[in-house]
Amino acid sequence: MKTFRALPPALAPYAERKVWAVWRQRTGKNGKPTKVPYQAHYPRKLADSSDPATWSEFAPALRAYEAGQSDGIVFSILGSGLTAFDLDDCRNSTTGEIEPAARDLVKRAKSYVEVTPSGEGLHIIGKGGGAKIHRQQPVPNGNGMVVESYRNCARFITVTGDALPEATAELADNDKLLDQVVAELDKAKGKGSKQRGKGQRKKKRDLDDLIKNGEGGHFGGDRSRAVWFVINRLLEQGKSTDEIVAVLIDPANGISAHCLDQPNPEQHARRQVEKAQQERSGDPDAEIERLARLSAVEYERQRKDAAEKLGMRASILDRLVIGERTRLGLDKDDGKQGHAITFPEVEPWPAPVDGAKLLGDIATTIRNHIVMSDYARDICALWAIHTYLIKRFKISPKLSIRSPVRRCGKTTLLEVLAELVFRAWSTGSITKAALFRVIEMYHPTLLIDESDTFVGEDEELRGMLNHGHKYDGTVTRTVGEDHQPRKFDVYAAVALAGIGGLADTLADRSVVAELKRRRPSDTIARLRIGRMQHLHELRRRIVRWIADHEERIAERDPEIPSIIDREADNWQVLLAIADEAGGEWPERARKVAVASHGHDEEGGDNVARIELLLWDIRNAFAEEGTEMPDMFGATQVIISSAKLVKALVALEGHPWAEMGRERKPLTQNGLARMLKPLAITPGKVGPENKRLSGYVRAQFDDAFERYLPGKGADRPDSRTEVDEMGTSEISQPDSLASAVRFENARNPNSDEPLSGCPVYGEENGGKAYVWPAERSSDLPYTGPVVNVPHQGPDPLDEHGAPQAVPTPAKSSAPGLSQWQLRDLARAYRDRSDAEYGATGKVDSAVHDAWLRARLAERVPPERIEIEFERVTQVVFAVR
Repeated sequence: MKTFRALPPALAPYAERKVWAVWRQRTGKNGKPTKVPYQAHYPRKLADSSDPATWSEFAPALRAYEAGQSDGIVFSILGSGLTAFDLDDCRNSTTGEIEPAARDLVKRAKSYVEVTPSGEGLHIIGKGGGAKIHRQQPVPNGNGMVVESYRNCARFITVTGDALPEATAELADNDKLLDQVVAELDKAKGKGSKQRGKGQRKKKRDLDDLIKNGEGGHFGGDRSRAVWFVINRLLEQGKSTDEIVAVLIDPANGISAHCLDQPNPEQHARRQVEKAQQERSGDPDAEIERLARLSAVEYERQRKDAAEKLGMRASILDRLVIGERTRLGLDKDDGKQGHAITFPEVEPWPAPVDGAKLLGDIATTIRNHIVMSDYARDICALWAIHTYLIKRFKISPKLSIRSPVRRCGKTTLLEVLAELVFRAWSTGSITKAALFRVIEMYHPTLLIDESDTFVGEDEELRGMLNHGHKYDGTVTRTVGEDHQPRKFDVYAAVALAGIGGLADTLADRSVVAELKRRRPSDTIARLRIGRMQHLHELRRRIVRWIADHEERIAERDPEIPSIIDREADNWQVLLAIADEAGGEWPERARKVAVASHGHDEEGGDNVARIELLLWDIRNAFAEEGTEMPDMFGATQVIISSAKLVKALVALEGHPWAEMGRERKPLTQNGLARMLKPLAITPGKVGPENKRLSGYVRAQFDDAFERYLPGKGADRPDSRTEVDEMGTSEISQPDSLASAVRFENARNPNSDEPLSGCPVYGEENGGKAYVWPAERSSDLPYTGPVVNVPHQGPDPLDEHGAPQAVPTPAKSSAPGLSQWQLRDLARAYRDRSDAEYGATGKVDSAVHDAWLRARLAERVPPERIEIEFERVTQVVFAVR
């Protein structure tokens, strides 16, 4: 049976208000059908007519109904400004004939009227904002007809859109009519007159009679009031909660009818008893929460009486209420510095979501924005979903996002995750006091960038993060003027991004996502503000999938592969998610778990110097390496570990001779540890009769391409503490081939030589020179390096001394200026973005052809490909 046709025009103005929910028909323990309310966003979770957090706008309710997730739609009387008469058993569902008493009330209401889902009743809906009314009253001579009157009370009313033809399509103000009808029906039962006729003796509210026979007219048909009366009388007799609940759900007792109609009778009864106990005991916490939810005007009216009732000064009550409003997130503008922490409400996806496809789409999207291994990609996808489930599991593994050097996309990955995870809270640093208070108040997902700069230095902060690995993790602090000890929750999902590794204790509680620096040939999709709809869509799909599968995921006990102890604990929730998703993900996730087993987090001091180390290793291969044929007859360059370490330690002014706190020389084991994040490990090299531990030059090819400048670049700065500094783009040379220094060049603003400025020109008879002293690491070129091979003769002779270099011909001259370079890069990027926004994909071949055509207008043919590489490096640069 179709229980909803369309939203009636009379209720259209209320469609955007959060007063809507859905209902599904269930059979109560008494065997009678009942309508059970559910949340529109989460059709598997119950809605509460007294809790606005469980209501939504009309659109989600309609989607849930159309998707077959509910049997109908309801709205809440409380907070809506609407009133309703619910007329039961007043209409013949076959003939449509309406009882005269019901027709008379329809005429008096002059408001919108519709047929109820059963077809046997009517709903008269109007406007009203008066005092609370929640009454159920029989109609004299109404052939069993009952009128239920609702105003400003916790009650849901079904909406069908099946309007009564003779009724108006508008909403009338029915405040006065409600009061009149209630008074008339009371008077008809003898309640409105002091003079009672014969036989109209008022029934005594006998407790035993109420329990045995139910409401029986004592409360005008209002069964909930009868239950409330019974609960309070039994509490006065000293009955326990369990004893009262047993009375309220015993089918042999008439009073049980109201509770047995609820989805969970025992839970409903227990909740009512606990509520009555709080009111009778004057629970201060409950009263303070109630006061905190009042408007400022209403609180001021009740403030004095409430303080007196609680036995405290009004000023103390003010402080408690302000604190409670902060805890509940009700203070949007409290006049304090900074910004209040808020989290967006996420509307779930309207249709059921396939878990395997969802995980695959998340993994693909992450990889489209950041260069990483397939294993790291899958870990991030599983971890993002786990943030919605941490209260269902005892352990929340931290996500350690690490890279060997700068500019590998750590910040970009955190930005992507911020659009996917539950209550993302991103920060570049955090204090201990802020950490536990934020977690206690909001239970967000913490996304901490630059963790290598402060987490490792603060042992107490690191201890809090360690303790937040388990569901019962707390810290104890004293609060208030009396220094009362209080516990604060620190259990939270946390991602930490930094160069190098985490401390051992944090690493042991983490799953690791390794990032790599992008090669010029690697393509990524840039993340831009205002163009994250694809991420928001994924987040909505995650929310819907979690709502539908949360219970089953929590019940899973996944089979753990060959990992044990805390590492197995870290993977439990991730594997449970993969198993619930199905498809290839159960096997895929276990492969990732095994592959990530044994990741060793190294300290950041060694890794921070990785670029300088690679530069020196490349030179060592060139100077100390030995050429040997491999098993296929091809030539390979090898170097033993001992010879490589000796060459590194011998470099004057470099850190390898004095490593660590004890200032000892680099060892072979130390070198192996530093290279491990790059997946470079020593092996046996050399002739068969004299095998030694060492390295093959080909092992470093990928690392050299990712992390080192072009072949013609200067040596990186060995002073690692300033490795983040660089020259401005305006000061950069047009190409490395022309980045040579003039001897005796003068500073135009002073009489001193222009020290170390990379320039190119035809002065001094068309010859260019370099300063030998500044060729070393003392005066490095620190600007962004363009990967262009050196053209023409080397400006240094075979002994490293400067030699005259002829001015290159026009075909080898520097190409685009920095301004031209940036303008072309911007135009290329904007063309790609426009196409992506219009079609959702980009034809790179078309845009590459356009760029080459523009370059042909500006540079000679032999420089087109060189300049093409320079432009695309600017376009696809990552942080």
